[in-house]
Amino acid sequence: MSGIMHGEMSCDRFEMVHCFPEPIRKQVVEILKTGQICKKLLRNEDILLYLEVSCMSRALKTACEEKLLESIEVMSSLDALQIAEKYELSLLRRETIELITEHFQNLWDNDAFLYLHEQSIDSLCQVKNVVKHEDIFRALEKWLDWNPEGRMTIYCKLLNAVQKQRSPRKDSVTEKTYQVYHAMIMSSAKPKSSIVAAVFNCDGDLACLRDLFKSNDIKDKFSVACAQKDETEAPYVYISSGKHVVRYDPVLLKYKNCQTLNYQRSDCSLVILGDFIYALGGHHNGNNVLEIEELDTKHHRNKLSLKKPLHDFRTM
Repeated sequence: MSGIMHGEMSCDRFEMVHCFPEPIRKQVVEILKTGQICKKLLRNEDILLYLEVSCMSRALKTACEEKLLESIEVMSSLDALQIAEKYELSLLRRETIELITEHFQNLWDNDAFLYLHEQSIDSLCQVKNVVKHEDIFRALEKWLDWNPEGRMTIYCKLLNAVQKQRSPRKDSVTEKTYQVYHAMIMSSAKPKSSIVAAVFNCDGDLACLRDLFKSNDIKDKFSVACAQKDETEAPYVYISSGKHVVRYDPVLLKYKNCQTLNYQRSDCSLVILGDFIYALGGHHNGNNVLEIEELDTKHHRNKLSLKKPLHDFRTM
């Protein structure tokens, strides 16, 4: 009896099979006729072609899944998870999630993590050990950075779900009297020199979008820090890009340029301590920036605080 699952082959499927390489095309036609499969003939490099028509044959789908289970490895588990989600391979999905959970420390910083589809990243964020992992927030932020505009909605939903699982409320009967929001400062796509603030609710819906200012000195890659001495004074937002540092006043809706840094750097860390801002790390032209600079915001002075490798600084 044939293993046909959904009746006769549709026109789209027929056209797809017709475009397959000749050996694979003949084998697929034979499988659909007889329901008999020689798993040894299914090569890993052709497995995605077979999966495209596996909805027509339960036996073919099972054989493909078994073939993938035999060859799955830690470093290929992220790609395998996406295959499992797309073609509804439940055994492969369970196996890959277990592998990713066990080796999350080594996988989240892998380039393959950037390409995870929404369904796959959502599946991982439902696993307790992944949610509790110390790098889960860094992993989600990295996943978002690959496509901020397209992934912002699902990112906010995942972030809210992860936060709830990591910090469950002890009193579940207490009426909820607050809302959770996520704020981000980013450069807008048109024009890139425009700096905007976006606020999203816990469902990932945009609650507020405001243009802050425009500056040709601030590029795509910038760092942000917020400083407020006490509740009687308004906070300031400091934005660093390259050598440029800008202070934005969210009350007066104005900005001004601060003293420039001595060293060009992107993706650095800004640390605020009293009247001082410290620029640490970052990179420029593919090289790490090891110098640590101090910016005096009160007297508008800038000086090189330390010129030591960061690992030496940590051991002081």
